[in-house]
Amino acid sequence: MSSGAKAGTALYCIGKKTSFELFSYIAQTFIIFFVICAAIINLSLGNSQDKTIWLSLLNVSLGLILPAPNLITKVVKKIGDKPADVGS
Repeated sequence: MSSGAKAGTALYCIGKKTSFELFSYIAQTFIIFFVICAAIINLSLGNSQDKTIWLSLLNVSLGLILPAPNLITKVVKKIGDKPADVGS
């Protein structure tokens, strides 16, 4: 039995040499988009008895696609801190 493609190996996709990581990323992205489309269609048509399954699939899929927020930290002065020298 073959173990399949490993990370770092090259695959041929549409006649071009691509890395396994790129091929895996594109395949996972297409699968997630397919799940999102199926969830939206089933929710909008209303044919499904259990809408919570489709809502949770849609929620998880969007969470995978959307980037995580970058929290910007502010420097907040505490009460009682000495003020910084201005103009020196």
